[in-house]
Amino acid sequence: MAVTVKDIAQLAGVSVATVSRVTNDAGNVSPETKERVLSAVSTLHYCPNAYAAQLARRSSGVSRNGADLKSRSRAKSANLRSTAPVEINGRRDRANRLRALERENLQLKRQVSGLLTDLERWKKSLKRRLGT
Repeated sequence: MAVTVKDIAQLAGVSVATVSRVTNDAGNVSPETKERVLSAVSTLHYCPNAYAAQLARRSSGVSRNGADLKSRSRAKSANLRSTAPVEINGRRDRANRLRALERENLQLKRQVSGLLTDLERWKKSLKRRLGT
């Protein structure tokens, strides 16, 4: 079963909102709390689900039942003979998707960084055990 934000929050002893602030790098979290959350993320090997995030924001252009919302918007605008609102919404949707991809990229960079840190710790621990 996939690890959820709730699991991270429970392990770190914080709220789901705090986990969200840390993973989105909101900046209004104390360093100690941030460290606890990132430690929980690393421990549980949390990987955010981009599809679930888009579904929650409903910014993907596809409804939960699979109907294409953009097609409906275009059909309505064609009936109203006004395309300007659809173009603006289209740009806004693309901008929102780009921001979501940038956030996901940042989260993946953090995870890779955490993995590299864990690898270095493991190497040091192994060297100490082997006495080299």
